[in-house]
Amino acid sequence: MEVYLFCAKLMKNIELYIRTTDFSALTQNNTSSLLSSGTIRILIFHVAMLFTIKLFNKVNYTQRDVLSILPIEFDDHQDLLRSVILEITELTNSYLQTPPPLSINTVAKRSDFTTFIIENVLIKLESVLRQSQLDEED
Repeated sequence: MEVYLFCAKLMKNIELYIRTTDFSALTQNNTSSLLSSGTIRILIFHVAMLFTIKLFNKVNYTQRDVLSILPIEFDDHQDLLRSVILEITELTNSYLQTPPPLSINTVAKRSDFTTFIIENVLIKLESVLRQSQLDEED
């Protein structure tokens, strides 16, 4: 039940964030046509997935991982949510550049889009992990 509540609260938090003045300012300062509340609503499950991956710093998080951070104050993670939204729009734009041309609604429903996100995030996570290991060695 607690994991379900985490997921429900995360979705609600994303929805609330895209109604804030912070999100409005973010969209005004960015030229991407994908950075809109309508697009983020279409990609909301992908935003939630990427947020959780970044929160745990791993792709294969478990129920135990989720339980370990409860209760969570999502207000403390607004910077993370902002960066995830920007990253999702960048990844979506990259994915949309590959043939065949697809609508955002179609892309959001494709399993290979989810795989594309995970593969690209995995590359970044591995890079961060390698860098932190190098920093520890110094």
